[in-house]
Amino acid sequence: MAKKLNETQWRELQAQYDKTPQKSDSFGVTGEHWILVAILRRFGYNQSDEWKALDLAGELLSRGY
Repeated sequence: MAKKLNETQWRELQAQYDKTPQKSDSFGVTGEHWILVAILRRFGYNQSDEWKALDLAGELLSRGY
């Protein structure tokens, strides 16, 4: 189970998540997806798949801080 984010992490992740195109809005991975992956890695989550990173970010954000 993933750990809960602190408020600063949550706000940073939320800001990037809002900029990152969802699967239904994109034909492929964009630079915004890679930024999201980098943020998650900095927080200790090693997601190598951009779409899984998007799903994980959504899950973490839904938990709040």
